[in-house]
Amino acid sequence: MEGFSILGLVFATLAFACNDREALIDFKSGLKFSKNRFSSWRGSDCCQWQGIGCEKGTGAVIMIDLHNPEGHKNRNLSGDIRPSLKKLIYLNLSYAGFSGVIPPNLGNLSNLQYLDLSSGYEPLSVDNFEWVANLVSLKHLQMDQVDLSVVGSQWLHLPNCGLFDLGSFVRSINFTSLAILNIGGNNFNSTFPGWLVNISSLKSIDISSSNLSGRIPLGIGELPNLQYLDLSWNRNLSTIPNSFGNLCKLRYLNVEGNNLTGSLPEFLEEIKTANNKLQGLIPASLGNLHHLKEMRLDGNNLNGSLPDSFGQLSELVTLDVSFNGLMGTLSEKHFSKLSKLKNLYLDSNSFILSVSSNWTPPFQIFALGMRSCNLGNSFPVWLQSQKEVEYLDFSNASISGSLPNWFWNISFNMWVLNISLNQIQGQLPSLLSVAEFGSIDLSSNQFEGPIPLPNPVVASVDVFDLSNNKFSGSIPLNIGDSIQAILFLSLRDLCGVNAIDLSRNRLAGSIPSTIGNCLNLIVLDLGYNNLSGMIPKSLGQLEWLQSLHLDHNNLSGALPASFQNLSSLETLDLSYNKLSGNIPRWIGTAFMNLRILKLSSLHVLDLAENNLTGSIPSTLSDLKAMAQEGNVNKYLFYATSPDTAGEYYEESSDVSTKGQVLKYTKTLSLVVSIDLSSNNLSGEFPKEITALFGLVMLNLSRNHITGHIPENISRLHQLSSLDLSRQMTTFNASVFEGNPGLCGAPLDTKCQGEGLDGGQKNVVDEKGNGYLDECWCFTSFFICTFSKSCYEVYFGFVNKIVGKVAWLKRRANRS
Repeated sequence: MEGFSILGLVFATLAFACNDREALIDFKSGLKFSKNRFSSWRGSDCCQWQGIGCEKGTGAVIMIDLHNPEGHKNRNLSGDIRPSLKKLIYLNLSYAGFSGVIPPNLGNLSNLQYLDLSSGYEPLSVDNFEWVANLVSLKHLQMDQVDLSVVGSQWLHLPNCGLFDLGSFVRSINFTSLAILNIGGNNFNSTFPGWLVNISSLKSIDISSSNLSGRIPLGIGELPNLQYLDLSWNRNLSTIPNSFGNLCKLRYLNVEGNNLTGSLPEFLEEIKTANNKLQGLIPASLGNLHHLKEMRLDGNNLNGSLPDSFGQLSELVTLDVSFNGLMGTLSEKHFSKLSKLKNLYLDSNSFILSVSSNWTPPFQIFALGMRSCNLGNSFPVWLQSQKEVEYLDFSNASISGSLPNWFWNISFNMWVLNISLNQIQGQLPSLLSVAEFGSIDLSSNQFEGPIPLPNPVVASVDVFDLSNNKFSGSIPLNIGDSIQAILFLSLRDLCGVNAIDLSRNRLAGSIPSTIGNCLNLIVLDLGYNNLSGMIPKSLGQLEWLQSLHLDHNNLSGALPASFQNLSSLETLDLSYNKLSGNIPRWIGTAFMNLRILKLSSLHVLDLAENNLTGSIPSTLSDLKAMAQEGNVNKYLFYATSPDTAGEYYEESSDVSTKGQVLKYTKTLSLVVSIDLSSNNLSGEFPKEITALFGLVMLNLSRNHITGHIPENISRLHQLSSLDLSRQMTTFNASVFEGNPGLCGAPLDTKCQGEGLDGGQKNVVDEKGNGYLDECWCFTSFFICTFSKSCYEVYFGFVNKIVGKVAWLKRRANRS
């Protein structure tokens, strides 16, 4: 809003003889500056000096502009500001390098209309505002980033200055000429400043993001010149007064991000009431706002239907009513005169679109969001006329049938394409064309056939989600060449920053070596498919990889030596494959960040259910991430960039523990686990494992381990599950000495109430192998196999004991 005309001032200061040369010299003499800062201040005609403007006719200096927007140190100023130019109208010293306290003698410049003292890196502050009371002509005051915290209860119109209170002294200041007021971005934590309603000259008010609360005063509707009002994101403003209807000059209203109720004026060009608690019906009278260009009513509790009078808003460019409780049928009448419409968001309502099959919209849309609207059984034919679409969201829109061929002729402009959660069928083109760095989500449909890829010639994409479809066949051999710049690729549920997630499909064949070209990968999840062959050595090039899931496939061969380069790896899951060979000795030193190791899962290491042989390497003690006891949970997900709409890959792992397989997600960081079960490992129990103090779960069952259980295993205070089943007969009875409560084989002590078999029973695993299963306790932690009855009896007893101890502890604390 124009409260002070810079252009008018420039025309008023063109080439006139200067009458204030001595006053300017005095002004300059109070300053400290670098050698060339005032090199142009020479000669008798000071009106020609850089940054100086003079009044037409009189030659009096009325303008000084010494701002330093680029922050050049050789242009910085310091020293005293001498207010010797009494007719000065314009003074701009923004970012000029001043520090310290703003001098109150600036209040002597009673003719000043424009004052900018904004601060950059230098600390500039104000200790009082009494001097402002004398600036009776002031129309524009800007003091961005000036420290006003010492002012205490006093405040003024200044954005982002750390203000906390609206001071009582402001009510006595004469602001009768003030046109633009901007005090947004502070933290007033108060009600709306009622004294504003007395400044009838105001044309623009911005008090956004300032923690205001309560009702907006009735008197705000009596400001006859108000054109611009921004009260957004105060969160606690509650009521729009009826007097808003008197603001006949108001063109811009932004009150989004509050708790407002009430009605709106009818003279607006822009309405922003998003993210409030507005309830009830949308007034049909809004269709009479013929100058309206932007209407944002999203994120409220509005219900009922969309008035068909909106179709008369011929100037409308943006309409957003998403995330409300609206319903009803939308006809061609709702869009009849919207020829200038570029952005339409109807998402997350219950609209039904009913238009004729030959309807051609009057607009050329740029962004079209119709998520959760019912668009009919087949793909909308009217979209074919839209040649400028760059954002398209038709997700969950009750669409079935196949995609028409013409759709891919308009998709090349799209940076967001989301048609997920429908029943769309058929095969997709082998190469898909969208805009560069685009987001493609075709998930949860009935697409089938081979995996398509984004066209690398036309564009590289950030998001590519084909999850929950019926794709089959091999992973394309050129997948790494096609998606080197991709942020995530998913054929399952979700995917994350620099992630490829093709898990839980029907993919067969081998893993393409070109995936190793995706050097920015953080997550690679190919689990739960039918992949075969050897693990490509090229995966060892992925030095940023943190999570690798190749579990539940038919992979064979040894663990590639190139994996030694994966120093960032935290989770390695190779379980349920046909891997062979020894566990490499370098696995501990290479994977120092590993928390989950599953060769059954480095924090998690899982290598279970393979054909690994040899002994367990003592270098597992070098898994440093497992050596620290942890009790702080960290939600393991890999978020995308802001451009990828908040999608992420959530880390998860299936962990065998205490007789059952549990899926961990949000608490996975607490599960420090090694699972080497169901292999052909031999040799002794490695005592070095007892140095992994953070270990929570250790499963070495169904191997051929011999010797003694290390005495110092009791140091693993966080160990809650230890499974050594099926090889326990290789341990003799002396291993368990000092535990008189143990019973059953290989001990001579029989368990109570059982016969000669001591509670043993034959268990059949998923491979059909029979083995003996025992239940026994070992000092402070539990060692159990997959006997459900054993599990329930033991932990039922433990739960009672723990519950009793907790009750006694609470009782002791109260007393």
